Amino acid sequence: MKHMALSLSLVILGVSPLQAYDYILDMPTGLIGQPLTFPFTLEVGGDGSLSLRVTAIPRDNLMFGLFYSGKDILGTGTPKFDSLPAVQIKYRVAQLNLISVVVGFDSRKVDGTAILGIYGAASGDLQDRIYLHAGYAKHMYWVGAEVGVTPDLYVAGEWLPKLQQLNTIIFWRPTMGIEVGFGIRTSEEGPADRLILLRVVM
Repeated sequence: MKHMALSLSLVILGVSPLQAYDYILDMPTGLIGQPLTFPFTLEVGGDGSLSLRVTAIPRDNLMFGLFYSGKDILGTGTPKFDSLPAVQIKYRVAQLNLISVVVGFDSRKVDGTAILGIYGAASGDLQDRIYLHAGYAKHMYWVGAEVGVTPDLYVAGEWLPKLQQLNTIIFWRPTMGIEVGFGIRTSEEGPADRLILLRVVM
């Protein structure tokens, strides 16, 4: 039986008519982001978990990131932190017209036991209104898309066949520089958590 959870994302940054990110929700895309920026994302889970992702983009083809999380941080449980931060590196190897191709490394555990590891990902830009994403690692692959409904509203989703997991989210921009997203994450392995995300780009 599939379990669903709502997520709320608050994103603070200057955006174009459709801003596609270096990660859809959980999985990397073929995009990197604006050079000379330092994005960070704070995620609060409904189970009291917290995670922080800090990124540096020194060039338009290179990204470094650290991801650190803990469970039962909020509430009455005993906090459990990751032993070490996860490392995220991404390098663009090709820009073919509207298609961006990257190789990367991500040491997060994406299925509970195995890290994502070395991966390749590609993203295609269709008239600044639709982005298509695909990625492949040694033990799994994923696909995703982002579709602009209006200049201030777009839908994003990702599908992970190995985990039978579908994540979808709707982003709305109430004012320039702020995006609010409402999403659903489904999983066959157990109930997913409600999420609140805050992303800031400096």
